[in-house]
Amino acid sequence: MLLNMKQLLEVAQKHQFAVGAFNVADSNFLRVVVEEAESNNSPTIIAVHPTELDFVKDEFFAYVLSRIKNSHVPFVLHLDHGGNLDDIMRAIHVGFSSNLMSHFLTSFYQFFFSYIRMGNSRSARRYSNNIHPNPPPIKKYLSRFSLIINF
Repeated sequence: MLLNMKQLLEVAQKHQFAVGAFNVADSNFLRVVVEEAESNNSPTIIAVHPTELDFVKDEFFAYVLSRIKNSHVPFVLHLDHGGNLDDIMRAIHVGFSSNLMSHFLTSFYQFFFSYIRMGNSRSARRYSNNIHPNPPPIKKYLSRFSLIINF
């Protein structure tokens, strides 16, 4: 079953258990992670780093989603440390349920005006108008200028 990060972590916090996150970029590793999560009945985060987006096609994510949506175990499909708005746009299109947008290379000014004040930025309008008619809830995570989006 596919959940967003907020849903999964609320349950984990309530019942006081940790959730493993595994970076996956091929079907063999995905199979192992999903099978082990199911055999241990353990909720899991399937994480994909943005550099891996260049090496896998959308069909891979269709397979990932098919596999985890049909599982009895809760999963999050998470884009980890997305580097730019295009990463988020692709993640939304292929069905990711969570995203961490990092801004290590972005100035505070760009971060503040592009993401904290979503409605006033060109990037935000592009995101909200062209990608998602009902934008997902956004959690602003200000430590190290990161932004978490739960779809």
